[in-house]
Amino acid sequence: MRKGMRSLIYTLVVGAIFFAGVPELSAQKLEGFKSYQLLVFCESTSLVTAVYWYNVPGNGPPGRPYMGLYTACAGKCRGVDVSIAEALADLPAGAKSAIEAMVAADEAQGKSPACLKDPQQTSGVPPSASPSPEQKPCKAGNVTLEVSRDSLVQTYSRGDPQPGANPAFKYTAGSGATYTTADANANPNTGDLKASQDAGSSGEPSPGSLVEMSVAYTCEGGESLTKKFSVAVFGLSCYVLADENDWLLPNPPPPTPMPSPSASPSPTGSPAPAPDESPSPTPTPAPTIRCKSQRIGSTRYTGVTTDPTGLPEGEYCTAFLADVRLQGSGTTKDGTKIAYVSGNNPNWRFKTITDFTGADSKPLVENGSVARDRAFVGGNGNTTVTLETGSFLANDTGGAIRGYRLDVFGGTGQKACKAFKNRMEFGTCDPGTTTCPALKSPVP
Repeated sequence: MRKGMRSLIYTLVVGAIFFAGVPELSAQKLEGFKSYQLLVFCESTSLVTAVYWYNVPGNGPPGRPYMGLYTACAGKCRGVDVSIAEALADLPAGAKSAIEAMVAADEAQGKSPACLKDPQQTSGVPPSASPSPEQKPCKAGNVTLEVSRDSLVQTYSRGDPQPGANPAFKYTAGSGATYTTADANANPNTGDLKASQDAGSSGEPSPGSLVEMSVAYTCEGGESLTKKFSVAVFGLSCYVLADENDWLLPNPPPPTPMPSPSASPSPTGSPAPAPDESPSPTPTPAPTIRCKSQRIGSTRYTGVTTDPTGLPEGEYCTAFLADVRLQGSGTTKDGTKIAYVSGNNPNWRFKTITDFTGADSKPLVENGSVARDRAFVGGNGNTTVTLETGSFLANDTGGAIRGYRLDVFGGTGQKACKAFKNRMEFGTCDPGTTTCPALKSPVP
């Protein structure tokens, strides 16, 4: 403040009277005042940030104006943003130049109010983008950088002191992702994260990685500060459990019955020989279902298996039972959920179950569970992985799932993953670990 508390209180009283009851005055009438003052309100009209005085020569001691006082307002004035130039526009030349010189002197000493740091700006600059009145110079040790990440794909950064260099912000990312900004000089600044889409030529799942991201802020003097954080990028695929309907073939239509041949008399007229009434062996009934076949390793599974151990009596596709042995569980043609127990064809054993469960003995949820590598996404069915397309419970594993790979459980049958596209996505874990960090804001 340019005046002591006593003068400030008096100024507030006079200023309040002026704002409340004095009509607009012409420039000619302004010449008749004995003293002039400029009040600066940066936040609201209840808070004076700075007061600048000018007394007409011969008008009493400095700082003790008489009642011939004219008050001008800059900054936040009755809900309107007013610049210094606008506030002083109608003042007499002597008063105007004197007060402008006072403001310039404060700016040169770093004492000017935050909202008047740039004389061309009004006080309507958002506080988050305005330099502090006590702004430190741009030199080593004085640069600060705040980075928040409330989204998988965006960060928000603010650097001080301001103004920044050109460019003020620089973003870098390790292999597997990009980290960019639409305007490197905006402050605060928005950074955009994007996972690289590098699936193989045939669309096979790609391995992900833990990618290091960095954002640097450089102030006008050239000093800079960098913050780094790690982001998990996962290669996604989809898996299903066996469905017997995938292994069924349509049954052919029944054959057309042939007419029975008519009996003809014996050529000699002697009676026909009596039929052989000795018992004949009972023929094995033909299967009532037809099934596809499949090869797993060096073994080919084909045909129908009747009454396998542990399952309700009936016929089952042998290739389906082999698929259940491979996947661990599946659904029969009538919707019964079954699981593999032990053995191989023809001595394998199965059982009926109520729910499909993952390797962590927790129920699998269609499009809500993922198989993962426990070395990278830990927990015992209690870790939630949040991806760009949703949240999943990590409660299964898979022989081919290694490193930063996730296999989304789509359900039963090939149709469950038909629309799924292998891709790369950012992911976070809750609870977080060093290999799969949580989403933290602000970035430490």
